[in-house]
Amino acid sequence: MIVNLVWDAVTTDLGGGALTGLSGYRVFHGTFSGVYPDFVDVSAPTTTYTWTGLTDYQRHFFVVEAFDAVPNYSPVSNEVSKLGPVEVQLFGGVQCC
Repeated sequence: MIVNLVWDAVTTDLGGGALTGLSGYRVFHGTFSGVYPDFVDVSAPTTTYTWTGLTDYQRHFFVVEAFDAVPNYSPVSNEVSKLGPVEVQLFGGVQCC
């Protein structure tokens, strides 16, 4: 199974100001809600990732967080999940660092 993930670009820091220094996003995956043992880093400004090799007809859960060069990490996004074949999953906004 393949899952195409898409999220909104980070534009503000945690204080609500203009974001500077965004390095990328960390996309987490797991097969239980709230438990994400797998992750991949995606360089900014990319806001998509295709996760391949997932088990068909098993529920898969995903969250994303932003990070800078230090690295400081944002809180994670809302969780999305998928059961079955290919589908695009959309995350809400994330604020960084």
